[in-house]
Amino acid sequence: MGDGREGDTFWIVAEHGERAGYVRNIRRCPEVRVRFRESLRFIWHRGTAHVLPEDDPYARQRRLGSRHPLRALNAVVVRVMGTELVTVRVDLGPCTGRNVPFTAR
Repeated sequence: MGDGREGDTFWIVAEHGERAGYVRNIRRCPEVRVRFRESLRFIWHRGTAHVLPEDDPYARQRRLGSRHPLRALNAVVVRVMGTELVTVRVDLGPCTGRNVPFTAR
């Protein structure tokens, strides 16, 4: 999974679409947490994930990859290895701090 963060939104292009375990988990419980590097440490953020089958995952990858070479490389690998690409949008909430356990509701 590449770095698809844009402000308060995190984008994921799932290379195996609806068959990916985390996509199935999101369908069951959209409350998620993601970890980002901020300076020298990793910080957890809560969020709500949405599977977007109507979104064009190829266009999304081009947009994300246009600003950073590592994102572009990740997009190429996902396209080569992927079978049924689908876009997932995570609307980020407030920071939960470092190493805070996540409890699903």
